[in-house]
Amino acid sequence: MENVLSDFLDKIQLSNNSYEKIQLFIKLADEYLNLGRKNKFFETINKALSLSIKLRAINSQGIIYKKIGLAYISLANFEKAIENFYYAQNVFLKIKDKFNEAYCLRQLGNCYNSLNLIKQAEDF
Repeated sequence: MENVLSDFLDKIQLSNNSYEKIQLFIKLADEYLNLGRKNKFFETINKALSLSIKLRAINSQGIIYKKIGLAYISLANFEKAIENFYYAQNVFLKIKDKFNEAYCLRQLGNCYNSLNLIKQAEDF
């Protein structure tokens, strides 16, 4: 598995395309999350987010916020998950991505339900 991680790091350093780098950072972050290396996940996904904000790659921002929300769910930090799903939902609303917008809304409902905030959960 370390070979996969070093391959991603090599590709990131070699890439001259910033949009490709965002995608590689996202994939690398996914690998870290799959390995249970949550700190490395957040470090890497934040690099992707910073680059996507700098480039105004709004679609990538939505995907990144969605992935961060899912990571917080796995940590049972539903408040942080809610915050990130709201960001993602707003991005997907702007770009008219109904599928991902609906996904985020469903996750928001699930998070509120996990916090026993049934009234808010019912809104979603």
